[in-house]
Amino acid sequence: MPRFAPPSFTGSLALLALCGAAWPAPVAAEEEDKPLSAYYGFGELDILKVEDRSEYLRTGDLNGDGLTDILLSDDSNSRLDLFLQRSRPDAEAAGAEEGADEADVNALPDSARYEHIKLSVDQAIYGLIAEDFTADGRTDILYVGDPDRLILLTAPAGEEPGTSDWTATAELDRTERRLPDLQLATGMLAAGDLTGDDLPDVVVIGERVTYLLPGTAGGMLGPAEEIRNTSDDLSLAQIADLDGDGLADLCYTARVGDDRVLAARLQEPNDGPVENDEPAPNVLGPELRFDLKDPRSVTLGEVFAEEAGVEVLAVTGSTGRLTIRKVRRPKLGETTDGESLSGRKLTQYGFGGRGARDFAVGDLDGDGRADVVISDPDGARVILFRQTAAGGLDLGTAYPSLAGVSQVRIGDADGDGSGDLFVLSKTEEVLGRSVWEDGRLTFPVPVNGVENPVAFTLVNVPGAKRAAAFVVTETGRREFKLSLAGAEGKSIDLDLSTDPDRLEAADVDGNGSPDLVLFPGRGKDLMAFGIGADGTPIALKNEGLGPGETTPGAFFAGALAAAPALDADGEPIGPATDLPTILNARGNLARDLTARAGRTGVEEGSADDESGGGTPVLRWSVRDQFNAAEAAAKIAGAVTLDVDGEPGNEVVLIDTGVDKLRIYKRDGSQFAPAGEIETGDLDYQDAVVADLDGDARDDLLLFGEGRFAVLYAGRIDPELTELANYETDLERTFLADSLVGDLNGDGDPDVALLEVRSHFVEILRPTDEGIDRAVYWKLFEEKNFDGEGGGGLQPREGAIADVTGDGRNDLILLVHDRVLIYPQDDGASGENGDSLSP
Repeated sequence: MPRFAPPSFTGSLALLALCGAAWPAPVAAEEEDKPLSAYYGFGELDILKVEDRSEYLRTGDLNGDGLTDILLSDDSNSRLDLFLQRSRPDAEAAGAEEGADEADVNALPDSARYEHIKLSVDQAIYGLIAEDFTADGRTDILYVGDPDRLILLTAPAGEEPGTSDWTATAELDRTERRLPDLQLATGMLAAGDLTGDDLPDVVVIGERVTYLLPGTAGGMLGPAEEIRNTSDDLSLAQIADLDGDGLADLCYTARVGDDRVLAARLQEPNDGPVENDEPAPNVLGPELRFDLKDPRSVTLGEVFAEEAGVEVLAVTGSTGRLTIRKVRRPKLGETTDGESLSGRKLTQYGFGGRGARDFAVGDLDGDGRADVVISDPDGARVILFRQTAAGGLDLGTAYPSLAGVSQVRIGDADGDGSGDLFVLSKTEEVLGRSVWEDGRLTFPVPVNGVENPVAFTLVNVPGAKRAAAFVVTETGRREFKLSLAGAEGKSIDLDLSTDPDRLEAADVDGNGSPDLVLFPGRGKDLMAFGIGADGTPIALKNEGLGPGETTPGAFFAGALAAAPALDADGEPIGPATDLPTILNARGNLARDLTARAGRTGVEEGSADDESGGGTPVLRWSVRDQFNAAEAAAKIAGAVTLDVDGEPGNEVVLIDTGVDKLRIYKRDGSQFAPAGEIETGDLDYQDAVVADLDGDARDDLLLFGEGRFAVLYAGRIDPELTELANYETDLERTFLADSLVGDLNGDGDPDVALLEVRSHFVEILRPTDEGIDRAVYWKLFEEKNFDGEGGGGLQPREGAIADVTGDGRNDLILLVHDRVLIYPQDDGASGENGDSLSP
């Protein structure tokens, strides 16, 4: 089903006449000795009178008589318009519409082919679907009513079995369901089988979540499931098999910064247990974003028969061309090793909302796989994204928690092999602990001995299989201390003027033992602390060229392969060894830092430097530096991980200035640029490296505003490959939308291209070389005094369906206050409509 997002285009014109020509004008496109136009033709034009505000043109068998009907909404009269197709004898008996003024040459009576039924509604309509949602074999009407109602209309049974009687308006069954915070955008409503049970499901786009209402075997729609959006501006939702695996997928457009991009969630088989001899329903995967920006319209349709599933037809705003593209999955066994890094994509996960959030990564459910937890302080909950056995994270489940949770961490505090979730709430002045129990997270229990916490982290205790909590607490007005939780007296005072931004654990000096890193905020330099044998923090004074004032997202502790030793021929000697590194991002660069623990007043490296005398210090130095010379570069973070599958980690710079990941790979003794990966407008805050899909390779998680994105290092995501494109040679045109269907009865699809400035229709035919124009014609003439059209973007909607009952698809267009129906010719004249099939 096509979706048209109206561009910003205005003008002034007056409609003179709708053209009733039965035949479009041929063009010079040739196929051997006969033009393609010879194979297309349309009969006498049918016209239905509607209103200027009529919209949501839909087709379907609304009354179950085997004939396709037409459905529209009319907000100007607060009603739904049903045009029920009559059988040929009934149409002949009905004759022309009564009351038409035959003396008026401009009178356009409704076609007698359709019975017009008007259904009153009491809310503005923002989405409309005709489908059998009640599993009774009869078509229903589903629409979204302003501002937050999903309304299902079901007609009583007709006189014939399997039919519906929409004339019995008083007996219509009306079911309402409230869905809060709906988007009220173009294409906010879609239907299709997204759970793999052969029943139609419904998708409704909201501001923060997308609602999925599954169809049920007993009829009606099940409870709404929430899919957290990655953007607060989604539109043009459609459901079809994008990747050719036989399962319907969900696609839509998402606003990302200043751009609107095409995004999709592919249906994935559920690996959950079988219950009551019924397999678990399939699930939608995380969001994938494709390199298709700012489309004027997006249509899903089967254009090329040799391609499995549907193609994506889009009129791109930047070029004004029609492009036809295909979502292709990687081949079985295909990996990223040796491939170009620039083709990689980030997988998107939404958690919605604005404001301060925190996240943690760790094995929370004890299955040996890392999970992700996001805090939701306003909702007094946390959102858990569990890693699945199939690889990757699920779409998240919310669990109640403390109000105002500002920090979360995962660690095994009791040594039972499962991670525990620690949450800090400044609102409730509590550090709490939750555990995974009976398939869910328990409500947090306060940790004893911790009062007025403002920051904390978990540290794995050396020699023990458990984690300990270190906490910054406020002991008085602007008085703070850092201590081991629950250990009386094992604390030190802190020189802080306000609550710190974050407390982290990292092996700063590379000695294999964890240290504490405090980010004070308010222009103060990073503070580091060692941990004594008894658990008491030890303040370390910074010396040398260290991180200085920095943020958690700009500071990363990892490992990089050392420059290899070379023999006389310049060949590496032995395997590369990994060295601990601290990466610190600032401005348009990132530095590879090292730090050595020592003491003031003694010679570096001496015995006294290792123990006793002076003040403990960290002596910082710069080992390497990675520069982004581009003027717009803004390096907000830097990490190390193996991106390409070859030995040794790469350096990945997170550049929020140009929305890219810059990848640097070791080349001899230096690192050289190796590729870039698009991130989109992420509002980057922090990053972590962990294996999030169970392939024993670390992946990169980028945490941003309202969503996080994952670069799965060992995976190739589906690509959107261009198959064909078309550029019109007509003048003064603005291509807006496309329709897909067989318009000449040869069994192969055609494309109807709608132009809204000069009001042309072009019929395109797929060929071995791409796609060619067969015919075109102008819908209507107009007055034009300023060189631009101004009667609105017309035609504003269209469809291809058999609405004349002859077994051949017709072209249906919504123009101003008319529905124009171009019946497909049967080709009997021999001049037009000849079959192209063998």
